[in-house]
Amino acid sequence: MRPDALSQASKEVKRQRLITFYLAAAIVVAGLLVLGAMKYFGSAVTEPQQAPVEEIVLFPPEDTAELRDQFKEVLKYYESDIEDQLVIANLSAWNRKAYNDIHSLKKQALSAFGQGDYKRALDMLNQTGSLADQVLMQWKERYSAAYSKALSFFNEGSPDAARLSIDEALILKPSDPAALILKQRVDVLPAVKKLLAEADTAGIENDVRKELRILKEIIALDPVRGELKEKILRLEGKTDEEEFASFVDDGLKAVDGLKLGKARSALRSAKAIFPSRREIQILSDRISKVARTLSLSNAIKKGDQAAKRDDWSFALVTYQEALKSHPDNGELIEKIQVARRIISLSDSISDYLGRHHRLASEKVALMAKQALESAKDFSDMSRSLALKTTELAGVLAKYNRPADLIVKSDNKTHITIRRVGNIGAVSEKRIRLRPGKYTLEGKRPGYKSKLLDVVIKLDQDLTEVEVICDERI
Repeated sequence: MRPDALSQASKEVKRQRLITFYLAAAIVVAGLLVLGAMKYFGSAVTEPQQAPVEEIVLFPPEDTAELRDQFKEVLKYYESDIEDQLVIANLSAWNRKAYNDIHSLKKQALSAFGQGDYKRALDMLNQTGSLADQVLMQWKERYSAAYSKALSFFNEGSPDAARLSIDEALILKPSDPAALILKQRVDVLPAVKKLLAEADTAGIENDVRKELRILKEIIALDPVRGELKEKILRLEGKTDEEEFASFVDDGLKAVDGLKLGKARSALRSAKAIFPSRREIQILSDRISKVARTLSLSNAIKKGDQAAKRDDWSFALVTYQEALKSHPDNGELIEKIQVARRIISLSDSISDYLGRHHRLASEKVALMAKQALESAKDFSDMSRSLALKTTELAGVLAKYNRPADLIVKSDNKTHITIRRVGNIGAVSEKRIRLRPGKYTLEGKRPGYKSKLLDVVIKLDQDLTEVEVICDERI
């Protein structure tokens, strides 16, 4: 049922009571006519004496059961619909008298119902509903007026007047979402007005970033201001373009200054704004090209520094690593060849020095001399190689200086020096040999042969040995 159903129900009850009253009156009139006719014709007819009839006054009967049911139905509607609206209307806060009157009328209705006076109970409840309808209509009108005024003052930029009106609206509807939102907007209106003025100034000064920052602050305070969102999007697009161009320019300048870390940072920032722009690829290619160049330059520098420290093994590794990224670089290839030659010569000479007794062989000595000749071209590049060549040259000189070997025998033993030559059967013979290890062999018919190893040491001027076969077979 709607609020007008309460008065309709009351009218229906009154109509039914009126019908009942008319029926009762018609019965009473019919009864009186019958009694009058009986009196009129009583003198002509003789009948037995009857007891006198007592006069009864009839009133319109009340259908108590129907009234009780109607009361219950109207009360149910009142409590489930009208009272809920009264709670929302917060009546006690702005019309205490009406609040008390409504509760008093309902209390009287319930009291009459409890006493069995259903007609009065229904009347009182109808009055309660009627008063509630009037109050609710007034409530709606007052809220609508207060909210409209608050919104109008807000749009005019008058926060004080808007605050008074929205506070009144919230007294009438404390939980209304629209009023609560407007209240929040009214509270921040002074700050928003100030920011709007600052944004206008920034716009006049063409300070896009500042204007954008201020507009975002406004949206944070008052998110309902949708009219600013489109402008923010437009300004963001403009700032994105400016920032993108700035990042690309900074990146190119950093590349020119060989500051690749800064250039890569600028590239990342630009790519975050417009990842597919052609400028991104241009900057990326420039960075890659310079990076390769710097990588080669740094590698050569690093290798050259190692070479200056006479660390040719490290220099070779450095050059070879760089060659992987620059396989056609002639400078790297040449440096690798030099490093390999120096290392190879250094290892060979070290081997001759470590096993210098082999230099007693003219063939080995010749090979050592060839190594020394090759090392001359690189001695000024490697101090360690120069020192080794000097040392080997000195050792070779000593091996080239022969020493005296005196061989004594019995003129019967035939003596030879293996891989050198014959001495023959002598009693004593002086020969000159290069330092080294030699094997002397003595033979005599009928006697066991004899072998004797002789070592002629460096810097040794004279060595004496005796070879005699004196053990018969």
